[in-house]
Amino acid sequence: MFVYIFGWLGTPAAQAYFASSTSFGVQHQLNSIGGRSTSTSFSLFHAGGQTANTQATSTNFYGLAGILKFLFRPTKPSYEQTHYHWRNDDGSESAATSATSGTQDTALSSLAKSTNIRLRVEISNEGGTRWVYATQQFRLEYGLLVSSCSAISSWVDVGAVAGDFDMVNTANLTDGNNTTNIATSIGGVTDSNKTFLTSNTAVKDTSSQVGALSVSSDSFVELEYSIQALSAATDGGIYCFRLTNASSATNYTYTVYPQATIASGAQAISFSISDNSIGFSTLSAAAATYATGNLAGSASETEAHNMVASVTSNNGYLLTVQGATLTNGGYSINAIGGTNTASAVGSEQFGLRMTATGGSGSVTAPYAAAGFAYAADASTASQVASAAGTSSNTTYSVRYLTNIANVTEATAYSSTITYTITGNY
Repeated sequence: MFVYIFGWLGTPAAQAYFASSTSFGVQHQLNSIGGRSTSTSFSLFHAGGQTANTQATSTNFYGLAGILKFLFRPTKPSYEQTHYHWRNDDGSESAATSATSGTQDTALSSLAKSTNIRLRVEISNEGGTRWVYATQQFRLEYGLLVSSCSAISSWVDVGAVAGDFDMVNTANLTDGNNTTNIATSIGGVTDSNKTFLTSNTAVKDTSSQVGALSVSSDSFVELEYSIQALSAATDGGIYCFRLTNASSATNYTYTVYPQATIASGAQAISFSISDNSIGFSTLSAAAATYATGNLAGSASETEAHNMVASVTSNNGYLLTVQGATLTNGGYSINAIGGTNTASAVGSEQFGLRMTATGGSGSVTAPYAAAGFAYAADASTASQVASAAGTSSNTTYSVRYLTNIANVTEATAYSSTITYTITGNY
């Protein structure tokens, strides 16, 4: 019996034979076999000096479970686009969050224009490195979906001037840094091959094309791009994305295509609050008290509730607060006012501060610093946050402080404050 190994290019290497029986032979025409099977039954096949991973169950040797995968792999490279994951631009390469609830290969819906979004794409070499193997310059391209992504005939470089998409420089990334093999839950992808290419310069936010990379057989690389849909993008249109070698798709296979749907032309604004009832419990002149959602209060600063705001208007929104300080009839606790002020135990203070994550919204002074402020009253609103243009979800974490003095009247204080979001159309 002869086992033939096919797939060589050019003149075959020296043939090598080994069998313990004169009635069996192994013909080799790629590289000399550097080892042998230790199985006396020949049910384990051994090739190229590497021990087989599994055992054939067939006694007549028709089952080839023991033959290694690389023996039948093509000699030329095959760069396969295997997975993708949309990510929010709310942190570094290793700390940003998933834009699709931790699920890879999931299309993005209602992408607002002029809003940062990040796309991670995986390329795996499912072929070999013996024939037409060269370094690759992975470039991100897009096309408008008509029937299917594979049917798109006109692909556009995301980094090209004008167009429907463009690269966007973000403070969260440094162009040319290496990507890391992050968890799927935060925006990573499933490993499609054996070896992750660690030195890859594949973080991109100022240009759409990675420098020359060698992705050898059994290796994969993950590339992350910071992009933005421009005003020219088709309202409600679905866009597909792919990687090429500086525009060439030779030796590329697309198992999946990232997809994103542009938000419809109708301008919309959304706002939600996590908890409408918060409290301080018992106040003390000896220590600061911070509001909590369970009404028990806290001796250390903590989030009382959060608010989430987004808008599709190109002119953004304003977020304001209005309401009196803590009162009871003729008694009240002094509001801090319009200057960001640190907690002062033993003095009357009522104030709040915020932090913002995600989207393009930001906290407005005096509520953005480490101290607290409260410039609103029952008849006057005070701006606490805003977005200058279209913004996906921005989460505002709100913290409230109260201090009292020894002479503060002992009674039950309360207040009703109202947050209002207004779109700039």
